[in-house]
Amino acid sequence: MFPMAFNGIVEVLVYMETNSSSHSQIIVLANQYESSGHHPNRGAVGLTSGAEDYVNGWHTLSMAISGLGTSMGYISIMGMKSPNSTVLIDSFRYIPPGMDASECQLYEDLPGVDDD
Repeated sequence: MFPMAFNGIVEVLVYMETNSSSHSQIIVLANQYESSGHHPNRGAVGLTSGAEDYVNGWHTLSMAISGLGTSMGYISIMGMKSPNSTVLIDSFRYIPPGMDASECQLYEDLPGVDDD
């Protein structure tokens, strides 16, 4: 779990190669978690899907966090694929409200490593 604030952004980097977009999809949920006594409170505060108008290749699925204030949360990734399709999840990142996305790098540039 990690803190998620209203208007923060969750991005998930995915790869999908399929012959049947109606049978292959990825759904990402951002979930709020609040402990209140013996019954923890869970609820979705963001949703995005990679099923509509999907083309083969890499995609960034993005969603804004709804709700009030900041609370602890987690993401759930669900999916299905048709036979002979490929669906991969590379990474996810959370961008707090007011922060420039360029300051939230997924991978560090390593010295001496070329992009070739």
